Amino acid sequence: MGFEITVIIPTYNVAKYIGEALDSVVNQTFKGNVEILLIDDCSTDETPSILEDYKNDHPDRAITVLHQETNARQGTARNRGLGIAQGKYVFFLDGDDTIDPNTFEKMIEKAEGSQCDFVMCDWVYAYEDRKLMYVNYDRFLTNEYLEGEYCERLLEAATYFTVNKLYNRDFLLKHGITYGEGYIYEDYEFYVEVAQRAEKIGIVSNPFYHVRVNEDSTTKKDRKTTIHIDSLVKAVEATITKFDPRWEQSYYHLYKYIVKKTMNYIRERAPMGQKRKTIKKVLTILNRKRTDYYVPRDVVPLFYFYFRRKYVQNSKINQLILIDDLHHKGQLTPLFRKAMKAKETEK
Repeated sequence: MGFEITVIIPTYNVAKYIGEALDSVVNQTFKGNVEILLIDDCSTDETPSILEDYKNDHPDRAITVLHQETNARQGTARNRGLGIAQGKYVFFLDGDDTIDPNTFEKMIEKAEGSQCDFVMCDWVYAYEDRKLMYVNYDRFLTNEYLEGEYCERLLEAATYFTVNKLYNRDFLLKHGITYGEGYIYEDYEFYVEVAQRAEKIGIVSNPFYHVRVNEDSTTKKDRKTTIHIDSLVKAVEATITKFDPRWEQSYYHLYKYIVKKTMNYIRERAPMGQKRKTIKKVLTILNRKRTDYYVPRDVVPLFYFYFRRKYVQNSKINQLILIDDLHHKGQLTPLFRKAMKAKETEK
């Protein structure tokens, strides 16, 4: 039996949510053959037994449950699934997220109808009270397709998600695209690679993917160790090493994303005393690759200082920290406008 879609779901301590995630896959309106690969990464809660029970309760479904021998993080689990997937298309779903019942039907319809390397849908945040909140305003979502170098408009995104996309498996295999392994933020390099390798991306503007706001997530805990900042540096290094864009704006958008994330993470997820060290490491990686890239003229104050004033390109760490602090407190834009108004008055 051939499969149209393989759904790869890595799991780690998601006993509270995995049933709902699996139900959202099983209850799709799509009538084709779907393979479900569940890769548990050494969960310490009831997740493994829930997976086995779900498989046994659905004998009519092609469900495979795999158990990692050691906890190797989400990227390793996803790569294992990708290595054995049989579907023409691959969809990655996090174990605490869900998808709309129409997701596969609408996405594969676009993929098959226009020979896309992958199709993406829009997404929303899902809160514990089941309230959905739309926060995504990426401008490229108004397009039906992105083609050629403009596939790299994905780098404009405010959030680099790899999970809201239906990938042609041959496209991933042809280019050897895989996730980073052994660290958090493993999806950076995957996201950037699919953007720069794709020739055609289909866009379904419906917010079919529901990202659960889970405060217990591994990406929101552990400020007592350097795991988050160490992982960030590894992810940035791996991403930049493979970065070879076609579009003139790609450097700016990727660097903007990385620097903004770096400043957020060192404020929220890093131990004391690691702030400047981490910024320096990240900037060294970025600037070693390139500093003379295109920067738009019309940018918000935060990125005006980051890139037009070249605090990033010149590794001005103290200035970056000051500007980020003002921005975080909501003071940067008013001060910037006041300074610009005074400058105009002087003319």
